[in-house]
Amino acid sequence: MDGIKFYQHNPPHLYCEGGKYFITGATYKHNRCFADDHTKEQLLNSIKKGFFDKGWILEDWVIMDDHYHLMVDSKENNEFLKTIMNSIHRFTATWLNKRDKLQGRKVWYNYWDSLITYESSYYARLNYLWYNPVKHGYCNYAENYKFGSFRERYLADKNYMEDLKAVFPWDELDIYDM
Repeated sequence: MDGIKFYQHNPPHLYCEGGKYFITGATYKHNRCFADDHTKEQLLNSIKKGFFDKGWILEDWVIMDDHYHLMVDSKENNEFLKTIMNSIHRFTATWLNKRDKLQGRKVWYNYWDSLITYESSYYARLNYLWYNPVKHGYCNYAENYKFGSFRERYLADKNYMEDLKAVFPWDELDIYDM
């Protein structure tokens, strides 16, 4: 089922069966809710489970203190994106609020998704995702950041990853992420 979905407080979302989506999620008021390793691990596990349970493929990710970026493949289950994202955000907010004894605290602001329609757009966004820890000063080299998929890919094939960076520069994209 392809088409545009409209939601009351969000921009329209274009859904395409078998499409790849670049997703950004942000915390409420840029709160650094995921500043420690354990909370980043919990968020990543929730993201992995959320997409796996609905038959989507989580291709790449990066988890920052106050936002994340994902590259996912919908396969044939595109109608579930809102459900997946709501589930991930609800679970992590409930877990954090219970842990911090702050019942009712708003953890998430929103998420944004973009249907990827061109190969160059796909690779440019991947590079943006992969190098986001460098952009935000978490590290000098993306391969040193452990809460991103880049590290595994870089260790598996350093030359290929360096070639992608050269052909599809990450620092030329204008993506809102904080």
